[in-house]
Amino acid sequence: MTRAVPLVLLLVACAPPQHAVEFPLRATVAGTPLPRLINGSAVTLSRALLGVGPIYWCSTASAGADLCGQPLLEFASTATVDLLDPHPQVLGGVRGYSGVVRSAQYDHAQSWTVTSSRPEAMPGAPDGHALVLQGNVVGAARDFSFQVDVDVQAIRQGELAVTYARTDATIGTATTGVTLDIPLARWLDGMDWAALEAAAEATGTVHIGVDHPVSQGLVLALTSNARPTFVWEHEP
Repeated sequence: MTRAVPLVLLLVACAPPQHAVEFPLRATVAGTPLPRLINGSAVTLSRALLGVGPIYWCSTASAGADLCGQPLLEFASTATVDLLDPHPQVLGGVRGYSGVVRSAQYDHAQSWTVTSSRPEAMPGAPDGHALVLQGNVVGAARDFSFQVDVDVQAIRQGELAVTYARTDATIGTATTGVTLDIPLARWLDGMDWAALEAAAEATGTVHIGVDHPVSQGLVLALTSNARPTFVWEHEP
């Protein structure tokens, strides 16, 4: 499988299918009241950052990176989302052509390009990772603080970390933007808090690395079980 071809190359290689479009990419976090009660404990986040991009939107509806060699739209850069900010955050511009979008593929600011020997952190990667969560837990048994680092990386050189995510939209002059809706609450609810508590038992604090099962569970959530979704905005 290959990475999506940047639009700058397509501009030279072929005529646009219809007409050029450009609009903002925003991010919002699905309602996550904090502290969040999980298994009888109160979880509070003090720092929560997510790396986003690049993102390519495709006209194909079938899974597989090979089927999106020519993206219809792209967010070619990377950005960091503050998951504790309740307001919409503008991440940058999306550009491409009008048409029908049926899927997307993307990285979380960690990319394995054809010119690099391993995945590399892009400018939008918080602390060089895809996701960083820091906070405190106040529970019936014990209180502790935590940091969890998560890497979300492609498994092969030249691919993207998320090779298929379904999204449907008709893109045209009435399209005013697209919002990445991030399900932070689902990520928190799905974490193994008992494992975190056990790791913090000796010192009252724990820093979970990217190879820990808690981090790997979040990788599964970000890439499969609880992916962010795209919400398209159009003028009436």
